[in-house]
Amino acid sequence: MTTGGKPIGIALVSGGMDSLVMAEFCTRESDLALLHVNYGQRTEAKELLCFHAVAEHLKVPASRRLVADIGYLKRIGGSALTDGGSTSRKRTLGGRGSPSRTSRSGTRTWSRSPSRGPR
Repeated sequence: MTTGGKPIGIALVSGGMDSLVMAEFCTRESDLALLHVNYGQRTEAKELLCFHAVAEHLKVPASRRLVADIGYLKRIGGSALTDGGSTSRKRTLGGRGSPSRTSRSGTRTWSRSPSRGPR
């Protein structure tokens, strides 16, 4: 399907800076339609506001904005994005996991999802 000579391109947009930049690039080759997914994340309200702000900035009409609600995934749990508290454990440099932050003293801390089990 095309509108105004360009094909319609669908961009998945959270509302963050990465989404804005990616969606802006998409406008070069397509007329944009935006998809936002609410999955029960703790920051859902703020992300939705930012999604609409991105859409306004890019002049995407309301008819080409879709918000999908799959909040039922929150029932599965096990994610710091949806659960009330963070479940990640901090480890020192040299351990397995992924880097999470650098402390004021310059020590790198690591976190690993408890669902991965001990190593």
